[in-house]
Amino acid sequence: EAWTRAPAPMEAEAERRLEEAVAAPVPTSPAERRAAASHLAERLDAFAAAREHLTLPGPEPAARSRLLRMAVQRLVSLGVLPELLPGVAHKADPATGPPDTPPYDAAARRRLAGACGALWAAMRDPQVREVALRACGPQLLGGLLQVGHGPVAGLEATAEDTADEPAGPEASCARALSALEVTLPPPFLLQSLLGLRGVPGAPGWLKARCAEL
Repeated sequence: EAWTRAPAPMEAEAERRLEEAVAAPVPTSPAERRAAASHLAERLDAFAAAREHLTLPGPEPAARSRLLRMAVQRLVSLGVLPELLPGVAHKADPATGPPDTPPYDAAARRRLAGACGALWAAMRDPQVREVALRACGPQLLGGLLQVGHGPVAGLEATAEDTADEPAGPEASCARALSALEVTLPPPFLLQSLLGLRGVPGAPGWLKARCAEL
């Protein structure tokens, strides 16, 4: 009969706090959304950190898999999806989007890079990685590609962003994308790239980058 191990004390506490973050009320403003995404990213990272030195015999509890799926999906919905350009991992349909969507500028790129980087950092935990790729693989891949290759409004006129581009969250996302290219099973990567290219309204730069990969 299948059995599951009992969580270590630090792991159990990290799981409890992650559950609290997932159950928090849905934010109603952009500022609240960004704060909630940052807090959830911290809790997910703490969960991964609490499990780094554990040996994991036996299968994981189904309830934990559900919690991680909810946490990953909530982080993506709060921190990744609002910053994605039309056609990047979601259908480009102006009729369904808010008319006052802010431009994708350097600040938006930093926010997207931070959210993608936080999710990637938590994916050092094997279970978080498996759940994230299954639940939100296209959104993560699309976000990483947008950080590295998407057009940024006003970037040419912003010396600060052009001078230090290799550093910070953007560089972390570049490393994450390179790691996914070499570690994902080729059929899964190919399916994900074809899916991104096939989204209605996918921008040309995204299609070109997917074809290169």
